[in-house]
Amino acid sequence: MIFKVMTCRAPDRQAFDRAQRPWAALGRVNGFIAQFGGWDTAKPDRVLLLALWHDLAAYDAFMRAEHDTIHEGSSQARTYENLETTLAEPIDTACPDHGAPELTAAIRSAGFIRMASCEVRPGRAEHFLEAQRTVWNPGMLGAGALAVWPVRSRADTSRYLVVSLWESAEAHERYRTGVFAELRRRAQPDADLRTLRGWAASLVPEWTVR
Repeated sequence: MIFKVMTCRAPDRQAFDRAQRPWAALGRVNGFIAQFGGWDTAKPDRVLLLALWHDLAAYDAFMRAEHDTIHEGSSQARTYENLETTLAEPIDTACPDHGAPELTAAIRSAGFIRMASCEVRPGRAEHFLEAQRTVWNPGMLGAGALAVWPVRSRADTSRYLVVSLWESAEAHERYRTGVFAELRRRAQPDADLRTLRGWAASLVPEWTVR
């Protein structure tokens, strides 16, 4: 499975929202699984989007044959700036039981997404992934997360993204004010991470394509 993570700034929210709707055409593309996203809760003009594909070959075929037609037809290029994209692959050893079926089931119920971008220090990847598998994943799922996926950037193997889906912003806030501090104490992430950035967004239902 391939994750494509996109973040950008959209000064005119209404214009971006209108331009996002034509991406419903993705639902007819071979190898496409889902796309979803929303407005960042900390910066209301920032967008977080995730698209999922069965494999790199399907994604590459889409980029060659269909991407530009949808993008140009939506006139979306005029509605955003500072676009950043990351292609990433799931880490099976850190999340062995989650695949495409679990993902699509979680998306149906999700209303909120949280993503952490982690730059792992040299020599600390093994501990980082073990903490993800034994501490963070079960801790978040036990606290109400619908699904958790650690993925690794294809372009920068020291960069990992941890994507979690929640029923609502309130469900994530209960986790943050509840068990998060204890999980952090057990995982000791400061020893593993050089940098950490985070995004959180309430999902816009009209942007979800399956």
